[in-house]
Amino acid sequence: MLTAPLLTRPAAVPRRTALDAREEQALLRASRLYALRRRINADSAATGAPTVYVVLYALTDREVSPREDLTEQQGLAHAYGYVVHGRFRDTVGGTRSGWAKAQRAITEGRAHGIVASSRAAVGGNDQHYAFELHWLARHRAALWLVRPETAL
Repeated sequence: MLTAPLLTRPAAVPRRTALDAREEQALLRASRLYALRRRINADSAATGAPTVYVVLYALTDREVSPREDLTEQQGLAHAYGYVVHGRFRDTVGGTRSGWAKAQRAITEGRAHGIVASSRAAVGGNDQHYAFELHWLARHRAALWLVRPETAL
């Protein structure tokens, strides 16, 4: 004969600690940047294109292969049905020639936007990231991130 296991009281669930003021401000800024990127993406030329062309962009440490980042980005592009036009990479602390090539693909009309792993790959701080978002907006281009701004 089968018997039901004895029910036990669950262990106390630890309460989440409140965010400190600095963390709360960082989350608020990230949320604003996320909203800005979403608005730029909604206004981009990609919204009306029958085929959306994108470039993948990775920023990695010198000794780290960009393969994992580019694979994640390729998966995101594939999930949305976008066609990958190119793949570019820069290393942390180096020149941003890969980012310049990604931008050139947009200005020359070969791509509708850029797919990156996170906002850290696009801009090193909030101001630089916002600057790049505004550049994309002026060119009616989109930016898709594998990890949204609020995930950092």
